[in-house]
Amino acid sequence: MKKRFVFRVVPSVAAILAGFAPLAIAQSVLDEVVVSANRQEQQAFDAPAAINSVGADTLSVAGPQVNVSEALSRIPGVSASNRNNYAQDPQISIRGFGARAAFGVRGIKLLTDGIPASIPDGQGQASTFALTSTDRIEVLRGPLAVLYGNSSGGVIQAFTRKASEVPELSLMGFTGAYGLRRGDVQFSTTSGKAGFLADYSHFETDGYRVNSAAKRTQFNGKYDLKQSEKTQLSFSLNVWDQPYALDPAGLTAAQLASDRTQAGTNTVARRVRKITSQEQIGSTLRHEDSAGRTWEGRIYGGQRENLQYQALGATGQWVGLDRDYYGLGLSASQNQTLAGVPTLFTVGLESDYAKERRQGGNASDGEKLGAPTRDEDNIAQSSNAFVVGNFLVSERYSVTAGARLGEVRFESRDFIPETAQNADGSGKVRYSQFSPAFGVTRHVSPNTNVFVNYGRGFETPTLAEVAYASSSMGATPTSTFNQSIRASKNDQAEFGIKWRPDSGQRLSAVFFWVSSTDEIVTDQSAFGRTSFKNAPKTKRLGAELSWVRSWSDQWRSVFAASVIDASFDTAFVAGTTPIASGTNIPGIPGHVVFGEIEWAESRTARSMPQGWSAGIEMQSVGRRYANDTNTLSADPFETVALRAGYSRNMGVTDLQVFARIDNLLDKKYVGSVIVNNPSPFEPSPERNWMFGVKAVTRF
Repeated sequence: MKKRFVFRVVPSVAAILAGFAPLAIAQSVLDEVVVSANRQEQQAFDAPAAINSVGADTLSVAGPQVNVSEALSRIPGVSASNRNNYAQDPQISIRGFGARAAFGVRGIKLLTDGIPASIPDGQGQASTFALTSTDRIEVLRGPLAVLYGNSSGGVIQAFTRKASEVPELSLMGFTGAYGLRRGDVQFSTTSGKAGFLADYSHFETDGYRVNSAAKRTQFNGKYDLKQSEKTQLSFSLNVWDQPYALDPAGLTAAQLASDRTQAGTNTVARRVRKITSQEQIGSTLRHEDSAGRTWEGRIYGGQRENLQYQALGATGQWVGLDRDYYGLGLSASQNQTLAGVPTLFTVGLESDYAKERRQGGNASDGEKLGAPTRDEDNIAQSSNAFVVGNFLVSERYSVTAGARLGEVRFESRDFIPETAQNADGSGKVRYSQFSPAFGVTRHVSPNTNVFVNYGRGFETPTLAEVAYASSSMGATPTSTFNQSIRASKNDQAEFGIKWRPDSGQRLSAVFFWVSSTDEIVTDQSAFGRTSFKNAPKTKRLGAELSWVRSWSDQWRSVFAASVIDASFDTAFVAGTTPIASGTNIPGIPGHVVFGEIEWAESRTARSMPQGWSAGIEMQSVGRRYANDTNTLSADPFETVALRAGYSRNMGVTDLQVFARIDNLLDKKYVGSVIVNNPSPFEPSPERNWMFGVKAVTRF
């Protein structure tokens, strides 16, 4: 039965926020943040789109700075789940885009300092974000995101902080429940025109569940050279190594009820785990020429090695993915006047390439057994051009218009000889993209903006999704390259209001609508093989609310809420199973609500609290269906977190002590679901704790 669209308010969160209203005895200023909603930098309040950011101050108190999901719950329209499974990335979706990802992040564009963390097929790894050296993370939702290319249902950008003006050494350490150990060493300095930052971090955990221990190290380095006031050059190096991440896999409903800490079927016996490493270098250049044009260029390259042991088959299987990738981009922006209208134009070209050697075979006791049964090269490449214009039509109206044109190409080269049991996995396919976007902003007053946007998005299948084709002879997909999957197209529209009643408040409300054709869904799945197809039509209708308030120099609050009705708009058949019109799209919670109150003995906006500080966080997440038929689901849940800290200046050193308790009320809940998996439930820990110390010394 088709469900009604209901706006839900979580009384517990709303009551806590309302209870602090009498504290509004003074107001401190909230800093404006520069964002890049339409690929052009501007103040967040003036950006004609739904875009929010979280700064380093928030990242530092939201958790041990391991998963980007720790802080993204503060942003409306985002569902960010910590799977407590470091063999898989956090589960992130924006307005429903990305909810189907079984691993990694798909449907959402990931960027770090302007360099893609997503490959051309639309999949990426948010776990490579170096959160300990991140200055801020921006999240763009809605139609303007389509200007960022394939699989841009939303955009998440991480920005590395600038080097300190004087030599600065930072040491940080965390310990916590389930064997959490986290350490970080960071050094930065500026000398003349050059700034340098180096950040090395180490993380280990024994894991909440059986077979969920993990270990990883990461290095993030950045060198900035300001050659002149008009020319800036940056180099970055990121090295990520995960020698092991044991995979507890998902649980069935019966397993969840009997012992939520157990590992999934056969995962212990077959030593299910993942081994991953990645190295990436990149460079960006920004230059303003004598004609007033601003040129920006980027070039990057890297390699990623991934070896995963799975519990599939009679004794287990292994999959190896060795990826080489690179890309470049060039854009030019210029302010000019057209027919008396002040205009900022940006045009650009982008090209990205990824080649993945995919191998696989049988395993025994968690080690490779025999010769590979799969050996092929998978290639994804994209070439795109885009143009964006910002037109200040009058003091009251501005218009944003843009378009992106290009193509994405896939190729598979199968090196295993074709037999009756092994079909040829070679093939090619090309997807063309034309994504227009248009928006109008009404500047009602210096403190009120109203905007409406439209965009047409584009999402190809990933390389993994074209690896198998559905079989007409049974339920087991064949290893044939699947050229029948079409790219999904979506039409998006949103209407929003931004209001700042005073210097200490920011409010925004956004209503959105998304209609997709050819959405990519699961068709057949058996023996570790999954084939995909296109569903005729889906729709999403929702609303988002954000309220940030600085009540005084001591008290601040954050409130973020989103509701969404996401359903299949047309009936279809997956495998042999009919999916009725009106059925909920799995993996998308009906609502996500976050509320936070924090107090600091002394602070200025966006700076580290001085003296004592404390905060309470509450989150409510709605029901998430685990399959297309809606016969399995994870119950709604509410959690509470409590944190406290103390900071003190000791001459040249700032010392901070930090403690946090998550799931304070000791709730038993499922943090994430694996869509269309026979064991879909990934439970989250009961009450758990964390303690940290950070020292920053300036020489």
